[in-house]
Amino acid sequence: MASESFLSSLQSKLSSESKVLRDAKSEGFEASMGRWSNYNLKTPFAIVQPASENDVVHTVREAIAASVPFVPASGGHSQWSSIGQDGIIIDLSRYKGVTVDAANNLATVRGGTRMKELQVALHPHKQFAAVGNGSTVGVIPYYLGGGISAYTPLLGYGSENIVAAKLVNSKGKLVEVSETQDPELFWGVCGAGQFLGLVTEITIKTKPYSLLGNQDGQRMCGTYIFPTQSLDAVCAEGDFKRFSQTGLAGWSTDNLRRLVELHAELVEKCPDAARSMYSVEWHTPCRAERERNSSFGNEDVDYWFNGMSWYTDAANHEFADAMDRKAQAAMRNGVGKEAFVSYTNTTREDPLEYRYKGTGTVDRLQSLKRRVDPTGIFTRELL
Repeated sequence: MASESFLSSLQSKLSSESKVLRDAKSEGFEASMGRWSNYNLKTPFAIVQPASENDVVHTVREAIAASVPFVPASGGHSQWSSIGQDGIIIDLSRYKGVTVDAANNLATVRGGTRMKELQVALHPHKQFAAVGNGSTVGVIPYYLGGGISAYTPLLGYGSENIVAAKLVNSKGKLVEVSETQDPELFWGVCGAGQFLGLVTEITIKTKPYSLLGNQDGQRMCGTYIFPTQSLDAVCAEGDFKRFSQTGLAGWSTDNLRRLVELHAELVEKCPDAARSMYSVEWHTPCRAERERNSSFGNEDVDYWFNGMSWYTDAANHEFADAMDRKAQAAMRNGVGKEAFVSYTNTTREDPLEYRYKGTGTVDRLQSLKRRVDPTGIFTRELL
């Protein structure tokens, strides 16, 4: 359990650029606690902001030694990036950066780097990579959990594009993994890495803009119109939002019609949730050569149902969650449970068998978890 003595001991081991935030009413603490959604948001005993990889290692090592629970935070989109008064948040916003190796079509991403920061770093080199649609999403957790992208038809999913990673393991040791360094752990990191350690760095594949058919990095074009008073709603923090993604076996007009009816019911019965949206995202089949050395297991899913609940009154949690489940069920209508697909970056409630596909994938991940994190330092998932 976190304590003042633990924080004092930890701070003495960190660099002067790091910060330990204890006052929940301070400006720095409140800024760090900003999340895309306040759903299930908890206030920790303290927030630690490491400034270097060495600081991250020391923080994890000291927390493990003192039996202090912790969760990492980077982009703040994850509903699992907060913790209660017994633990600490390791806020990676002070440790981040991107190194581009355009000659070899690679980029190394560190700590709390966010999507926009990655794309800004790649642009001068006329390079692009698998990225999410939200500019404030954390790059590393996005890649670790699969990485659904507008570039999937060209590159595959994010987890397929990791070539190396560094992580702090359950013994507080920094280890490097790749296809030649602990390849089994590397396979697990590429799809379930958030449950196997605290990943401080990944090296990912990039591609030149020429693959897009232009030198400007243009992938999509269109006109997006927002009322002036609604500009702050784009990637807005706060309120209660839940985002779920469900893999679909294919297209069904009848299922989509039912989805439209459910959205109308949601808005009618809960006007507070009028900003909620349901959508279907589909990709043309990936044309890239794919090694498929990833624990993600959903590489062949081309259709995804995206459900986002958005409301302001906590009293609407139960109804909004129930409607989300109804929407998922509607889009799965006509498909057997053995083919159900859930996206692990947005849900942890569904069975592992929905989230990790492929013969023996779940058994293999559970065996790996028992080897590298038998006591559940990095959540109890997979145990």
